[in-house]
Amino acid sequence: MTIAAARAHLPVQRAGGVIALLSVTTALGAGIGYPITTAVVQAFGTPAAYAGAAGLVVGAALGLRLGVPGVGAAARIRSTPDVVGALVMSVAVGAGLLGLSHGNALGWLHPAVLVPLGLAPLLLVSWVWWEGRVAAPLVRLDLLRLPAVVQANVGALLMGYSLYSLPVLVVRAGLLPLEAAHRHGLTLA
Repeated sequence: MTIAAARAHLPVQRAGGVIALLSVTTALGAGIGYPITTAVVQAFGTPAAYAGAAGLVVGAALGLRLGVPGVGAAARIRSTPDVVGALVMSVAVGAGLLGLSHGNALGWLHPAVLVPLGLAPLLLVSWVWWEGRVAAPLVRLDLLRLPAVVQANVGALLMGYSLYSLPVLVVRAGLLPLEAAHRHGLTLA
């Protein structure tokens, strides 16, 4: 949201630098979030970490509502929520995650796994169709034709992948038996 607001409200010559700075602060904030969350969980427990995250979301929503200037009538028209798009996307993602999460336990050919896994792509296709026809789409998919948008999305995807895969790999390396770690060159000593 801050990047979009910077692009909309800053002069072109300043927008690029500010957007780059905002991108760096986003990555930095994501990196700092892991040790802060760990400290909160160790000191106060997991519920406190979730409550803190919920508080940050509420604070950000209030800050956006109170602090981001509108852009006229176009903002009011586009602010109409795409409830159908949000519901279809939510059910599609939920169905896919449900099927994936139960695959190992129930077996990948079990109907309780196959039905949601088959339903998810059908819902995603219908969501793409809907988003192309609704007046105020949840996601403007037509922007994916722009190379700069594709590059930014690929960069965000790779950053997200690294943020979520690296801690898992570090933990797995830390749990290796000492001789296996030596064999793979994963020890500091």
